[in-house]
Amino acid sequence: MARQDMIARNQKKVIVTDDVSNMLYAAPGNMTRALFERYLERLASADADMIAVDMAIPDLCYYRTEVGDWWGQFADDCPQSFWNVFHNVRNLIEGGDDPGEIMVAGLRRRGRSVIANFRTNDCYAHPALRTRWEKAHAHCLVKLPMIPTQEPVLPFFDYAFEEVRGHRLAIATEILDRYDVDGLQLDFIRGLPVLSSPAQADRLTDFVRQVRSAVNRAAKAKGRTLTLGAILPWDMRTLDDHGIDHVRWIGDALLDYVIASERSYADCNLRIRPWTKMVEATDCAVYGSIFGDLADGTVLSGTDRLPDRAFVTMPQICACATNLYHQGADGVAFYNFYQELHEDKFPLLGRLRDPEALRTEPRQYISCRVPRYAGKQWLRLEIGPHPDPNERKTFRFYLGEEIVNRSATLAFKAIGMTLDDELIVDLNGAELPAGSWALPDPIEPMRTLTGVTMHVGDLMYGRATAATPPLRVGDNEIGFRRIRTSALQQAIMVAEIEILVS
Repeated sequence: MARQDMIARNQKKVIVTDDVSNMLYAAPGNMTRALFERYLERLASADADMIAVDMAIPDLCYYRTEVGDWWGQFADDCPQSFWNVFHNVRNLIEGGDDPGEIMVAGLRRRGRSVIANFRTNDCYAHPALRTRWEKAHAHCLVKLPMIPTQEPVLPFFDYAFEEVRGHRLAIATEILDRYDVDGLQLDFIRGLPVLSSPAQADRLTDFVRQVRSAVNRAAKAKGRTLTLGAILPWDMRTLDDHGIDHVRWIGDALLDYVIASERSYADCNLRIRPWTKMVEATDCAVYGSIFGDLADGTVLSGTDRLPDRAFVTMPQICACATNLYHQGADGVAFYNFYQELHEDKFPLLGRLRDPEALRTEPRQYISCRVPRYAGKQWLRLEIGPHPDPNERKTFRFYLGEEIVNRSATLAFKAIGMTLDDELIVDLNGAELPAGSWALPDPIEPMRTLTGVTMHVGDLMYGRATAATPPLRVGDNEIGFRRIRTSALQQAIMVAEIEILVS
C-alpha cells in the first residue's frame, strides 16, 4: 500500500525485526530443521505486516553463502556465548539444509511478508567471528579519531573503500537473487561508524544507490514490487556525524521506508517529528522503533545492588505507539523483541495499527532515560540536601494525547527521600497541590522497573492524578523543588517518572 493511501486510511503498519541468532542460541548445537520450524511457527504468530530476519551481519551469514562465510564455517574456537549459533548453523548446513531458505520459505508459507535484514557494519572483537574477507582487508578498517593509526577495538569497516562496498553489495545481491524475500532492510544501528570521515558521505550514498538498483533488478526478475528500507538513528545530528546523508537518500527516492530508531532501549520520548515532516511530500514511510528492553539500570543504578533488566510491557508499547503516531509515524517497528520474552505479545501487535483503538488500551508513559541516541544515561535529577525554593530541577517528556477528566496518574520514584522531606512538583509551571500526592505506607514493599523490591528508606514514590491542563499534548516539563528536608539532610535523586492512563 502506497504511503499516501495509508495516510488517507489512517492505516498503520507493524514491523518486527528478528535477531535470528536468538533462535539459534536455543538448541545446544543440535538444531534440526523440525526444531527450527517450531521457532518459526512462534515467530509467525506475531501479527505484523512485515517480519525482517537477519540474513547477514554483514560478512557472517545465516545461510549457505558463496560470497561471505557462514557461522562456524571456518572456525571452532568461538567464544562461549556464540557456541550454540556456530554449531547450529553448521549442523543445519552440513545436514543439507539452508537456514536462510528455511526461514524465508517457512514464514512465507505461514502468510508473512519477509524482509531480509542486512546489518551494515555489525562486528565482533573475537578473531573467530571475523571472516576470511575481513582478515584479508584489515587496511579497510575505519580509523577512529582517537586512535587514527590503530585498529579500532571493534573492526568496523569503512564504506569509503570500494572493496567494502563491492563485497557487501555482492552479499546483498546474493540474498535478493536467491531467496523469495519481499525486500531488504539496511540496518545502520548495527552498527556505526561506517566511515572514517563524514566528508566521504558520497561513497556511502553510492552504496545505497547500488543496493537500490539491485532491489529493482530483483523485483523485475520476480515480477513483483520489492521494498528497500533502512534502520537509522533517530537523532539527525548522529547521522551527520557519521556521513549518513539521509536527506539525499529520501530525496532521491532510494528508500521506501525509514525506521527512526534508538540503539538499545524502548523510549516513550523518542522524537521523530523531524522525520515525518521531511517525508511529507514523498512516498517514503517513517516508522518509530520500540525495543523489547526498557532498561537495564534505572532507580538502583550506582548502588551496590545490581538490577535485573526491565522488559517492555503492552501498556508501555501502547504509550510509545501513541506518542509516535501523534508525531505522524506511519507505523511502529520492533527490535530485540525476543520470542522467549515477548511471545505472549505477538498476537496483540495488530492492535497497534489503529491509533483510535489505542485509546481503549492502558498506556504507561515511562521516563527513565535521558533522550540521547545510544546513550546509557539514566534519568537522574539530583536535588540538593538543603531546602532551596529557587533550585528547580526539570525533565522534559512527550505526551501524544489529551488527558481528560483527571483520568491519569502521575508518579515519580526517588532515592534518598523520606516521609519528612517535602518537594513542590509542577507540571509546565503549574504547581500540583501538596494534598494531591499519595505517599507510600512505611512498610509497603515497592518494586522498581527492574524488579527489585525495596522499602521506604531506600526508595520513595509520589502519586497524583493529572489531566490536560496542566499536562499538554506534545512536549511537557516536570519540575521539582525542595522546601523541607529531613534530619538526614541528604540529597534526593528522582530517577523514574511515569504517567499511567487507564
